[in-house]
Amino acid sequence: GPPGDPTQVTLPADSTATVVDIVLALPAQVGGHVLSGGAPVAGASVRVLSLVSAARRGVALPDGATTTDASGRFVLTRVWPEALQVQAQTPLGGSGRSPTLHPSQGRRTEGVIIHIAAAATLHGQVQAQGLRVAQCEATLVVAGDVQPWQARCDSLGRFDLVGVPAGRFDVQIRAAAYAPLRQSIHLPANRDTHAVFDLTP
Repeated sequence: GPPGDPTQVTLPADSTATVVDIVLALPAQVGGHVLSGGAPVAGASVRVLSLVSAARRGVALPDGATTTDASGRFVLTRVWPEALQVQAQTPLGGSGRSPTLHPSQGRRTEGVIIHIAAAATLHGQVQAQGLRVAQCEATLVVAGDVQPWQARCDSLGRFDLVGVPAGRFDVQIRAAAYAPLRQSIHLPANRDTHAVFDLTP
């Protein structure tokens, strides 16, 4: 089990004297910061991914998770002393990983920096002449993306595009019986943006 957990030993039933060697693996600690565009990211989920054990490879380790504070700092206190990576994910869907780390038993590895590509979230409202338009489709046009970022409106004309690139892009809105709309919008990094899109028949 994880370092620090109890270990169960089964002794043979026909043995009168058994010598058992128990090797204790002291947990390691890993500390660092999560950054996006050079700025600290608060509230990012941070977890440890094993690179050694076949049973645990690429899987978050038990108790090897935490959340960054207001300064983007994190400390993982119960970490397997083996080759691993630290993964961080923002509430807006951006993610990143550290280089491979080799923490030592009973010691803290400090100064780990995880860079996350800037991401944003767009909350849209589609309407026409003040009335909400349902059954519409929104597309964020990002140059070079093979698959566009798309979302369908709900019955109230609302849509969400989560974890999209930050920057200035065009949003295309299409709905039956209305002329297509193409509108430029700026999406700040690591923030929610609310916008209204007005269609014309």
